[in-house]
Amino acid sequence: MQTIGKLFISAILFLVIISIVGGSYANSNSSRTAILRKKAQSYYWGRGVTQDYARALELYETAAALGDPQASNIAGGMYYTGKGTLTNPYKAFRYLDYAADHGETTPDASIALASFYLKGEIAPQNYTKAIGLYLDAADSGNPRAQLELGFLYYIGQGVAQDFSKAHEWFQKAALNNYNMAQYNLGIMWYTGNNGLNKSSLIDAYAWINIAASNFYQDAYVLRDYLKSALTQDELHLAQQKSKDLYDQIRKNMMSTTGRP
Repeated sequence: MQTIGKLFISAILFLVIISIVGGSYANSNSSRTAILRKKAQSYYWGRGVTQDYARALELYETAAALGDPQASNIAGGMYYTGKGTLTNPYKAFRYLDYAADHGETTPDASIALASFYLKGEIAPQNYTKAIGLYLDAADSGNPRAQLELGFLYYIGQGVAQDFSKAHEWFQKAALNNYNMAQYNLGIMWYTGNNGLNKSSLIDAYAWINIAASNFYQDAYVLRDYLKSALTQDELHLAQQKSKDLYDQIRKNMMSTTGRP
């Protein structure tokens, strides 16, 4: 019993020592990655040094190699957009996926990952993951993700085709002043594929006019056509509805971004 007791005490001491050493290593590693990130930020933004995206990426990758999710997320974004390097979707996916798995992501990163899973070229195609990532970004108010979800519901890719949900997500993006979503809503009202099973040239004009005012090229010709198809009274109603939508968009933008 005495021998067993001594062995037990020795085992406890050994575990305590391992815990202390492991904790010290983790703290040391965390401090090192924080220093690397700070230095990388200096080169990224040109604070106190000459701006150098390539050097910033090198430092972020060094921190990422030490397991830092934040650095991994940034490095992935730089490879995705080609900042400081050539675009590299394989490295972008690897870094972004690691960061997301460790709780570090942004709406833009989620959209990038979603596109990888949706296409199935860089990663195995996974509609469930893609939709989940788009939802995460869309629920944070990201209009690009809202637009993508609207499109997926409209064509029925990865989800059951649902014009009502497509209209809902397009409208969220449109109220966040995304011109392609505004154009898509106009098309849905023109064709009647909007979940309401009815078309409205007045509503179509209202949204197409907003899209055109936001410089969406395809909207110009359609706006002119709709204008010619409406009576003067209908055109007056459509223009008033367009103005009301414009005011609603400005109000929504002020509440979400602080600017119209």
